[in-house]
Amino acid sequence: MRNSPQFALGLIAISWSLLAINHVFAQEYIKRDEKIVFFPTAAYLNPEKSHWHLPIHGWVFEPANSTARRKTIEFALSKKYGLKTTAESKPIFNDRINLLLADNERGKKVKILIAGEEHTLPPSAENGHFKGSLQLSVAKVEKAINNGVIDYQAILRRGDERKFTGRVFVVQPKGVSVISDIDDTIKVSNVLDRKQLMKHSFYLPFTAVEGMSEYYQALGKNTGASFHFVSSSPWHFFEPLRAFAMDNGFPPAEYHLKNFRFKDRT
Repeated sequence: MRNSPQFALGLIAISWSLLAINHVFAQEYIKRDEKIVFFPTAAYLNPEKSHWHLPIHGWVFEPANSTARRKTIEFALSKKYGLKTTAESKPIFNDRINLLLADNERGKKVKILIAGEEHTLPPSAENGHFKGSLQLSVAKVEKAINNGVIDYQAILRRGDERKFTGRVFVVQPKGVSVISDIDDTIKVSNVLDRKQLMKHSFYLPFTAVEGMSEYYQALGKNTGASFHFVSSSPWHFFEPLRAFAMDNGFPPAEYHLKNFRFKDRT
């Protein structure tokens, strides 16, 4: 019986099934060479005022360090715009290009701990982004909120001691919201000059527009405003943009950036 064709076919089918299952689980797990970045979002109260909607948005990727691809982009920018890397700009250029070259991870199911509850988010898309919307009761939000925000963190596999954290700003139904561009509003970008835009994006430290940090601080203090930053910069630049905003004293904010993927037409 064990030498029969049917038995052999059965073993093959079982083997393929196990391989498929292992592939699915391997795809879902966040591996040690992969990273999660959570983007800050804004919660809103439902019309009946019974619960809050908490959007969750993040990105799963494997960091890149591709010398060959960086050199190709460096050559292309040099040829098109005459931009050259220097000893001072080289580290900046490498860091920002590596962000664009990151390997997006699709099919990853990220689990988070928020307000004392565990939630599994929808699988990440082909660009590595995942999005979900949680509903929490008013009482649970009031218990979890701290200075207007609810912090949360990813739940990783046993033995993985890394911490990936995110936050949701709890925006009250009534109040002031400041929706602000980033480029040439709080950060010098020179978006009307393509060469200068490339230079400020890839070769220079981000520079604050003079006086805007103090103005936004005063606006937040006097009105209790929540802030929402928008930009055509890709989501890949979120971490350096947030670091720039924090280092220059801008208020904490929700971010809305642009989807970008080399394989897409955009």
